[in-house]
Amino acid sequence: MCYCILMHAPSYTGDPLLGPSAMDAISAGAVYINPIYKNKAKKIGGRDKLQNFNSQHPYAENFIGEPSVCNYNEDSAVEALSCVQYALSKEIEPFIPKDFTQEAHVARVKTIFGL
Repeated sequence: MCYCILMHAPSYTGDPLLGPSAMDAISAGAVYINPIYKNKAKKIGGRDKLQNFNSQHPYAENFIGEPSVCNYNEDSAVEALSCVQYALSKEIEPFIPKDFTQEAHVARVKTIFGL
């Protein structure tokens, strides 16, 4: 489910964790609003095993950050509103993280298949 504010600040609730929508937003020049979880244990992909996730999109949180990502504690409406205000006040250049470029993808495929 996507809650978007004028397409400047997509924020997503529920599954999927680590979904591609954060990268879609960032590559389009929008600020991704990323909730930080109080309860770190989450199930993903219908699996029975619990995994620990600090946020909905840890890659965006840890490797991209500001100005393209605004993190907020999931139980704080004040922080969430602050992220929305931040997103609406910023003009962000479209950005493709290095790990998501075609070159990086090709390199991973070559490594996997020994090419």
